[in-house]
Amino acid sequence: MLIGERRLKIIDLLQDKGNVVVSQLSSLLSVTEETIRRDLEGLEKEGLLKRTYGGAIPTNKISFELSFKAREIEHKEEKKAIGKVAAALIENGDALMFDASTTSLEVAKEIEVKKRLTVITSSLAVVLELIDKPEITVISTGGVFHSRSLSYIGPLAEKGVRNYYVDKMFLGAKGISIAGLTDSYEAEAQLKKAMIESAKETILVIDSSKFNKIALVNIAPLEVISRVITDSGISSRDRKLLIDQGIKVIVASN
Repeated sequence: MLIGERRLKIIDLLQDKGNVVVSQLSSLLSVTEETIRRDLEGLEKEGLLKRTYGGAIPTNKISFELSFKAREIEHKEEKKAIGKVAAALIENGDALMFDASTTSLEVAKEIEVKKRLTVITSSLAVVLELIDKPEITVISTGGVFHSRSLSYIGPLAEKGVRNYYVDKMFLGAKGISIAGLTDSYEAEAQLKKAMIESAKETILVIDSSKFNKIALVNIAPLEVISRVITDSGISSRDRKLLIDQGIKVIVASN
């Protein structure tokens, strides 16, 4: 297990249990207790936990953004498979919008040579991915740069989004449930709402680990989505829930 994956697992356990113990983490993750202590020290420096005698407890910041690079590692193969399927839906001449999620980035990476594409995005990573492709016009929303998500946020970004109306918007979320779509960071959620309003069709690209999770901030109800592209880990119950809402479910195999 890579260091980023291991630390994400520690964060997940903190969110679920409210505390972690070094000896238990060492056994669960098959590494030495000294390695776990270094992990906890690194996460404490990021403000995501507070070390205690023999373990750690979460801080309020744990509910907010993990770094983009750390999130990019998580469920990497599933996200790549989702990206390939989603990119195949793009047609010549499409105007597209991408949020700053790591799964939306995988869609951008899989775009084959198309003619006359226009991409509007709040994601610096998506801009850098597409900027050298001459058949794609890339437009950044502008706004205040948020370093943890490598994205632009705030009123200027929302104003930039509302200047356009696109054919398809590729949306990621931290959680999906009967309550709708949720995110962990309010400014990102507000920008995603503006993007949904500026799109003819909203396509949710989300790995199956996000199902039945509810993050801090509401984005939108399920009814705003026309299609969900996910991986084979989706349960039959969750798939039926979406279909009953009139949402087409596409399962990507990796």
